[in-house]
Amino acid sequence: MSLRSSSFEGSGIAKELNIEAVATLITEIHEQWLVTHIPDIPNITEKLATLQNKAIEAARVQFSSNSHPFTDSSRFLKDVFQEGTGSQFITISTGTETITPSSTLSYPSRVLADILLTSSIFKERAAAFQNCTECHLWDKLRKHARIELSERHRSLTDPVLTTAAAICQEIIAENQVIDEDLKERYALQGPTTKYSSGSSSEPTDISAWVVLDQEVAIPSQCVATGINFHGTLDHVMTIVNAEDALACINAGQRLSMDSSYLPTNMALNVTEAKAMDSMNGKATKDQVLSEGAAVCVFTRRNAVVNALTNGLQWRFYLIRKTPQSQSETPKADDMTPSPTKKPRRSDPQSETNSAKKPFTYSETFNLSVIDNLELILKLLVLATIGNANDFVELVKYCRKS
Repeated sequence: MSLRSSSFEGSGIAKELNIEAVATLITEIHEQWLVTHIPDIPNITEKLATLQNKAIEAARVQFSSNSHPFTDSSRFLKDVFQEGTGSQFITISTGTETITPSSTLSYPSRVLADILLTSSIFKERAAAFQNCTECHLWDKLRKHARIELSERHRSLTDPVLTTAAAICQEIIAENQVIDEDLKERYALQGPTTKYSSGSSSEPTDISAWVVLDQEVAIPSQCVATGINFHGTLDHVMTIVNAEDALACINAGQRLSMDSSYLPTNMALNVTEAKAMDSMNGKATKDQVLSEGAAVCVFTRRNAVVNALTNGLQWRFYLIRKTPQSQSETPKADDMTPSPTKKPRRSDPQSETNSAKKPFTYSETFNLSVIDNLELILKLLVLATIGNANDFVELVKYCRKS
């Protein structure tokens, strides 16, 4: 990728800056020095290659003068989202009437709807989280963590997300139709692998594994005519190949995200409400919306679910492309996801996403982990392993038991 260096514009000198060449040269120099002076570093080539890729993406964003960070997107959103969509709230049922999954849903979505409505796992895990007799996590947080509603609390966010991820994995292991649906939607390659969930009597063959990743960089994405967003996502639930994940786990290694899984395997983005900014703050909400629009373009999907949290409170957003903008997505042969594809950088000069105000959104009300942890876990599981196109319909089955 060649970019013209802006530092030479005033002098009339045109100089080409090849980002990949510079990053590769720097990486090779570092590798030679490290191998010579510290020869025992394991997997040094792989680690440096990862750093090189991050440097390239960072440089690309830096040289994209027409791109705006998620945290500075407010003044552009009026040209991205249609008016009136902010008043569309997603209804969460509190009734006790009998409901059955709609026949209009796909079979995997109907199976997930039944699990959300009838399974006791969410109530049990919420109770275990809050009343854990072994780890006393909730009690320790209440006693030793200073908790203010206006501040973010990653000490609360991470345990909730990992609990949701574990529930997702148990559902995948016990429901082959959901595992196969994830394999198809996320184009997971390779054979199945044996896995036994905590409540399963025997190991089952699975293809999908849920990984919680953090600080995921999104390169510049053209979300509307002349408007590009970029930035870093705080937390991302990702669906990866179970064989790859279990190979790391069984070998006692830490899970690491292979860049080849992005962008097609991103499932749910979670944004932290930053300190001194409330959950209802406009700047925070605008960041969530700009992230959702960029992720839609990045993953080439028509709808994505984003969650916003300060640790204590959670709110869920559904960001969707309008029918007009959906019709302007890439051709079908370019839409097939593959874990071998490189992350796609949107070029504002070549993108033809010309739909006027191409996105809409709807949202839930704030939910507190103190009173609604069971419901929050259901919504996180739905957003992670469910189909975003069915999110509003499936929320109906997320009532508290």
